Amino acid sequence: MRGLTSGAPDISTLIEAGGRFLSVADHQGRGYAVVDNAPKLLAATSPAVAQRLLWEGLALTAESDSALVTQVDARQQWAFQVMLEARLTLMPHVGALLVRGEVGELTPYLPSGAYL
Repeated sequence: MRGLTSGAPDISTLIEAGGRFLSVADHQGRGYAVVDNAPKLLAATSPAVAQRLLWEGLALTAESDSALVTQVDARQQWAFQVMLEARLTLMPHVGALLVRGEVGELTPYLPSGAYL
């Protein structure tokens, strides 16, 4: 695991706090996610890979009473498709997302609450 996350202290911190690291690399693209009782961080090179990672993350949380997917906005339509198919309840949350510097398009991406 150390080799996969050596350059990413946020991922290492999430894993040390009990998260499980998932990754995909195939003809559709590549991506990774960290999940525990919900997806905590997800990044991918294509919406198809992001959807696969989100489905896998939700499957790992199926044993709990509920799964929580946060930090989703209009740019993550791929995530809304999965959440609706999984029959998750969608609830709006109004709040600010504060960043420093240029962070790119943030899609396909689901940031963690603590780490962007």
